[in-house]
Amino acid sequence: MKKNNRIKTVLLLVALSVLNFRSRRNIEYLIVTSPSLIEAAVQVKDFHEPTMTVEIVEWINTDPEQGVIELDKFVDRFHSQNEALKYILILGSRSMIPSYEMVESFRVDPYTGGASDFWTDRPFAETQIGKKPIIIGRLPLRNRSQFQAYAENAYADNPSNPEDRSILFWGDDPEIDYARRRDIALAERLGFKTTLIVSGSEETILKHLQDPNLVASFYYGHGTWLMNGHLVSRTAFPQLTSSALYFSSGCGFGASTDEHVSVSESYITHVGQTAIGATENGGYGPDYDFVPHVLNGLNTAETVGELVFEALDKMPKETEQERGAQLRMTIFGDPALPL
Repeated sequence: MKKNNRIKTVLLLVALSVLNFRSRRNIEYLIVTSPSLIEAAVQVKDFHEPTMTVEIVEWINTDPEQGVIELDKFVDRFHSQNEALKYILILGSRSMIPSYEMVESFRVDPYTGGASDFWTDRPFAETQIGKKPIIIGRLPLRNRSQFQAYAENAYADNPSNPEDRSILFWGDDPEIDYARRRDIALAERLGFKTTLIVSGSEETILKHLQDPNLVASFYYGHGTWLMNGHLVSRTAFPQLTSSALYFSSGCGFGASTDEHVSVSESYITHVGQTAIGATENGGYGPDYDFVPHVLNGLNTAETVGELVFEALDKMPKETEQERGAQLRMTIFGDPALPL
């Protein structure tokens, strides 16, 4: 290569670098993915890029302590370069990309006898840069097939009839009483048709979850599908075709050999549906106080992330229990997904 051509090549590379740096200052959506899910990350990026700027970062530090610290610092740096940043998606299970572990001193873990703990990604999004909030979600998936099950539902065009939009309230006593005395009436005032199922059969619940006009499903009760208090075994679920939003509290109590995850997390990993709800070891009053704020936002929020962020902003934050409920509430899915 001639000297002049080499110089031109170097200048071109420098110019491209500068252009790339400047464009990064306008990134609105950051995807932090495990290397094994990079193809899934590209699929999410392709879905959103017509309407927003998206950046993908591969994350390889899986250490539960050092990995969390490094990811938190990285998000701070990235936000300082991109004040337009609005959404963060963590793509991968917690063994692939670690999360914060929080302790609630007021609650006793039934297995260890010590303080109860839970995981959360919320601190990653709490940066001090700029004034706009960052909305964070996680797809706690382990492989591409799990992502494809999610993508086929989440990114499909499944419009419901605006006049027949329905909400399903289901669960067990005593938690279902929140729906009876408060949430059903609110949903009906907002124009939704409602169905209440208390300790219903698996067949009945599955039928209603397949309703093409279902907008949201709210589960009230202890346990996940593998644990005590469950109404439906997760293995009985077909591949649901509706794009409804699902909510559950975070109670994950069961045998010590069971996996301790909330129903909402199980929706993502085993059914492939977007869900919102608490992570493990919840299931009490402050968790269910989240529901009315979600209902009020279903008619106004444009994305799942906006819906959850605005609902969390309206929740009380005075006591440790209330703050813990806020930290547990998680978007299990794409936070920028249109409602």
